Amino acid sequence: MTTRLLAAAAAATLSALLAPSAAHAAYPSTGTTYKDVVDQGDGDRYEAHIKIKIGSDKKKIAKIVVTATCEDKGSARVVWKNVKIYPGGTFSAQKSKKGKMTYSIQGTFTSAQGASGGVNHYTCYPFGFPFYAEK
Repeated sequence: MTTRLLAAAAAATLSALLAPSAAHAAYPSTGTTYKDVVDQGDGDRYEAHIKIKIGSDKKKIAKIVVTATCEDKGSARVVWKNVKIYPGGTFSAQKSKKGKMTYSIQGTFTSAQGASGGVNHYTCYPFGFPFYAEK
């Protein structure tokens, strides 16, 4: 129970720190894919690939794919489809497993060139990381 509370607190803190500024928000370019690779150094042996694909509607993300790999605990691929982009360029999505929230992503398109935000997951252990996905 304590681990879940700590994970929830860490996720809330990360989300608050990554909250976008409306002054820097934008809608993405249509027909564009934004990508980022997050590599946790310092012996953590963790890597995540993030891909955000925009179709013909700039107010909807056609597909978000996050692939997280942990050297000692395998990997997981999470896919979200048709994620709404709210005024100001913000978006968020969650996935649950066995009734528990196991993956979430939230972010903002800071320009037509990229999006920043955070991902929380439980592939290896409760963990959150920031991202900046670019064209």
